[in-house]
Amino acid sequence: MIDAEQSYVGWQIIVESEPYVIDETDHRHNRVVLRDEDGTQREITSDEFRELFALGAVAHPSGPSASSRRLGTPEENSETRFRELVLRRSNELKQQGYSLPKRRKKIMEELEAHPLLTARKKPFPSVRTMQAWRKEYLEKGKDGLRSKSFKSGNRTARYDFEFREVVLDLLEKHFIENDLKSIAWISRQAERIYLRQCKVEEKTPGPYGRKCVEAIVYALPHAGLLRRRAGDEEADKRYLMALEYQRISTPLERVELDCTVLDLWCVDDDGNPIGRPYVCVAIDCATGIILGMQLSWSRPDAAFVSRTVKEILEPKSPEFFLMHGIENDFQTFGTPQLLITDQGSENSGDVLQSVIDCSSLEWRKMIPGRPDKKPFIERFFLELSRFVTQYPGASQTSVIGPRDRTEKAKLEACLTLQQVETLLQRWRYDVYARMPRRRVQNVLRTIECPMQSWKRTSLECFLPLPPTPHQLREMFMVQAATRSAQRYGIPYRGVTYHSPELASYLKRVGVPTEVDIRIDPNDIREIAVLDYLSGEHFFVPAKYEECPALSFDELARLRKKTRTPEDEELKEKALIAAMALHLYEEQSKAKTTTARSKEKAAKQQRRHDILAQSRKAMERTGVTELPISNEIPKFEMPQNMPSFVNKGGES
Repeated sequence: MIDAEQSYVGWQIIVESEPYVIDETDHRHNRVVLRDEDGTQREITSDEFRELFALGAVAHPSGPSASSRRLGTPEENSETRFRELVLRRSNELKQQGYSLPKRRKKIMEELEAHPLLTARKKPFPSVRTMQAWRKEYLEKGKDGLRSKSFKSGNRTARYDFEFREVVLDLLEKHFIENDLKSIAWISRQAERIYLRQCKVEEKTPGPYGRKCVEAIVYALPHAGLLRRRAGDEEADKRYLMALEYQRISTPLERVELDCTVLDLWCVDDDGNPIGRPYVCVAIDCATGIILGMQLSWSRPDAAFVSRTVKEILEPKSPEFFLMHGIENDFQTFGTPQLLITDQGSENSGDVLQSVIDCSSLEWRKMIPGRPDKKPFIERFFLELSRFVTQYPGASQTSVIGPRDRTEKAKLEACLTLQQVETLLQRWRYDVYARMPRRRVQNVLRTIECPMQSWKRTSLECFLPLPPTPHQLREMFMVQAATRSAQRYGIPYRGVTYHSPELASYLKRVGVPTEVDIRIDPNDIREIAVLDYLSGEHFFVPAKYEECPALSFDELARLRKKTRTPEDEELKEKALIAAMALHLYEEQSKAKTTTARSKEKAAKQQRRHDILAQSRKAMERTGVTELPISNEIPKFEMPQNMPSFVNKGGES
């Protein structure tokens, strides 16, 4: 961890609607001391403090800074991750007796080829800088490490119109056809042509250096070509880093995530067999605790994985435990230091990359075809398979393989996807979390169940705090575009966005004005707008209050089928009618009966998700959960539960 002595003394906290000030934090004894306005002290546990922090009930005395409310760019998020890495390693060396200058020298040698340092393009921080980072972190937490460089610099144009035209002509003529031309070559040619034009026109030349050329190139759509080249180099580094053996000892130090097909056939509401659903699981490697588990009929994609990552970062609501009938309501959440995935296409995309960057966790993809490089999740899937194959509809058993048992599984299937989800969630908390492990299969080498390991190790080290509600919303906002804001709002893809906060901003800057916006690709109901004056982002909901929680891809399909012009706002009545006809759904591509049944179930599940998400009110502090049904599916847990426990006691 960065520093076991991180202090939140003086911070403000709300407990049971009462304001307090933090007097002392002592995570080793699992307590946080609070003081109210009258000077009366009160204690809460460290787990309660972490949960309140995740709910946004803990705040710095000076209030949120501009950098904490700003949606960071990939470069700014990378800088924050680098600072966290330096401080974490510095604290480890400090415990080994190294002085600060020696710590700096050793860290500089260790990180010489690290991607975060090479991408930083700055000298390694000095001793005073490292001290300043640590002070900021102790006072403000992660927000203290966020870059404030957005406040500096010249706001005027870097180059004039003539120079931009010269560079664009050169790029059009040489760069697209021949990718061997470098930025340096383009810069030299642009300088020569531009100076010659200025001499002919008797004009004083403006800026024309390499930074001007880079600013023009990176603003073009084909800048993705450069990123892909940089991505190939980054992939080679990740390949080498994946060969390293990681020794872990604390919760959230290493989390492995993967998707697979569940070995259990399910039925629809009418009792017809559909197929086997997909499951995505994230597991803490040190303790073995399950941090995230999501089920879906759709083939795994970035949205499916992102939902699982989000589950790692935020606490469960009481309604979740009530809905599934879970007795052991044990909360485990936080920000992982290292996330391990495979090379699957579902582990990529703008949304997932934004989640990774904003949460400041390190993301590594394992070598293709080497499941042994992520053994913890593979071992869990084996245990999960042994559990679900005890139920009717199991596609295989320890005796009969999937080829010989598929037809029998279809006839036996009787559980719906909702019942299977409740079954797995109850097993996750009430059984698996309490199941002891052999020492040879436990990285901590102790005979403990995952829940015991989490409780014990969380007292021995300071667990990384989860993101605040604002930071959690920030993670799912990806860069969208620049739009012209008018008095009536901001139009984007046929939806108009407006709010009192936007109206107040437009009064200060005038209309029309250009604004940078960010979107959540999976929810059209809200966008984030950058306030150029303060450098902060604020959220603006759709002007149509009953706007459904569609994705932007679904909205595009809906608009195409209703033939609504792109520059015209989607009318409310047309939207409701199109929703009722399910015109937002993709055209069927399934060729087999089983695939068609699964695709139909996936579309029905998506309709249910859209309806449930649309009923949640959007607020500035996040999404407000509405009460959910507490009806529990009727089924019994099997008596002969699978276990890899050594019944003799010692391993």
